Amino acid sequence: MLEQTVHSRSGCLDTSAHVSYYLFRSQYGGSTRVQSQYRELSQGSREAEQALLDRYYRTVLFILKKRVKNDALALDLCQETFRIMIEKLRSSHLDEPEKLAGFLHKTALNLCIAEDRKAIRQKTSSDTDKLDSL
Repeated sequence: MLEQTVHSRSGCLDTSAHVSYYLFRSQYGGSTRVQSQYRELSQGSREAEQALLDRYYRTVLFILKKRVKNDALALDLCQETFRIMIEKLRSSHLDEPEKLAGFLHKTALNLCIAEDRKAIRQKTSSDTDKLDSL
C-alpha cells in the first residue's frame, strides 16, 4: 500500500491530503483574477483581502475540519492560515502568484501538522504500575 494512514490525537494527518489539494487547486488556482487580486493584496488593499477571504475561506475551513475533526480547532487554524498569508503578501511577493491557492493550502496543512506535533508533545501518560511501586 503506497499510502499510509497516520493516526494521532488531533487527527491532522490523513491519506486524502493529496485529493483535497487537487480539488482545491482545480477549483480556485491559476486564474487571471487571482493574479490581479494578488497585485492588489501586495499593495495592502483591504477590499482585496476581503475578496481573498470570501473566495477561499470555506474551502480552507472544510479541509481543516476534515483533518482535525474538531470544529473549534479548525476555526483557529483557518484564522491563523489567513493571518499568515495576508502578512506574507503584505511584506513580500510570491514568485508565482498563480500558485496562490497552493500556497494557502500548504500553509493550512503545515499549521495542522504543527498542531499535531504540539498535541503529541503535550500528551502525558501515567504508568500506574511504576507509581504503585514507589
